[in-house]
Amino acid sequence: TLFHYAIPLMDLKDTAHNHLLPYYVLFITFPVTSVSLSKYSGGIVFITILLIILSIILALILKFKIVRPIKMLSQETLLAADENGKFTKTVLYGNERKDEIGALSQSFTSVIEKVNYRISEIESLSSDLSHEIKNPLAVISNMAEILETGDFTEEERIEFSKSIINEAKKINSIVSKIREASKIENKI
Repeated sequence: TLFHYAIPLMDLKDTAHNHLLPYYVLFITFPVTSVSLSKYSGGIVFITILLIILSIILALILKFKIVRPIKMLSQETLLAADENGKFTKTVLYGNERKDEIGALSQSFTSVIEKVNYRISEIESLSSDLSHEIKNPLAVISNMAEILETGDFTEEERIEFSKSIINEAKKINSIVSKIREASKIENKI
């Protein structure tokens, strides 16, 4: 009686070309009798060594197909932002891959784009707010200086005071809108 044993050596998908690599099988045949296994101890050692070698080859394949790309993606993700926190690199390693690593890279890329968009919105808001607050402050400052240096009638002083109050209300309105936007942002 003969015993046949088949060991699959490789069944990998080539993601770059989207097809399966050749499937190799190692066939081991040896006679089975009621004789003691000590007769086959050399064969068992050979099979064990062969399996260890195949395991090492498989580990190396996994290292270069999975572990190495994940490490490279991790390093690029860490280096994607400059010292100010702004992302300078928006397309990360593996973005073109059609496997899970590619999906992960595309997710990171999407998050980076959203964060960059948010940063530019905040920078724009900061610039706009600066302008919107500086104008009323300039009017208040000018009106106060005019009131301080001039000799005005009571009606003129009341007009200047109303202008100062209106500009202060504008600033207060801007601050209230910022506070409200902040509350909405925190809920999101």
